[in-house]
Amino acid sequence: METLLAEYGIDFEEFREHIKNCNAIVAGSSALWGYFKQMAIEPGFEPGDIDIWISIREPIAPYQVSYKLGKNFEKLRAFLARQGYDRSEMIDTSDVYYESMGAIDEVISFVNKAGKKIQMIQITMGNIMDYIRNTFDLSICATWWKTRSNTFDTLNAEMTLKREFYFLQSQMAEGNLTTKEKARLEKYRDWE
Repeated sequence: METLLAEYGIDFEEFREHIKNCNAIVAGSSALWGYFKQMAIEPGFEPGDIDIWISIREPIAPYQVSYKLGKNFEKLRAFLARQGYDRSEMIDTSDVYYESMGAIDEVISFVNKAGKKIQMIQITMGNIMDYIRNTFDLSICATWWKTRSNTFDTLNAEMTLKREFYFLQSQMAEGNLTTKEKARLEKYRDWE
């Protein structure tokens, strides 16, 4: 993860601490990129952004937990600002792509002067790992960074290492692809 964060101009240790404090997970193409690097395989693509997945569902003592999480979110946002990232936009989650993923409450993008992008994706589902396993569109993107061990893991290591993947969502397997989903498929088909 240090290599990827260095490319984004982000301090590794402080970033990791903020991710842990928010109980967040970095997952998607940036984690896939890191997974390939960890396995000494050239990724063959550049991640478009770093996606930080955060659950905003509080299982107990909603007011106290919400207050604590809210403070940690604000600290993460302030950290990104100190690293040169400006809040650029709030993405419309009613977009067909995001709607198909369900449980997404808010997507906030941050961009630095070099055009590097970080997205904070807040979901209303309590268990982020369950969300990743059950809602991501492509098996290969169900890849995540484990903050404590600073390693990457993936849903299907055998297939991922062979650069093979499958649809996790039935609407995609049936060929009902949006323009964004088609572009995502092409990103991984042309990586050699």
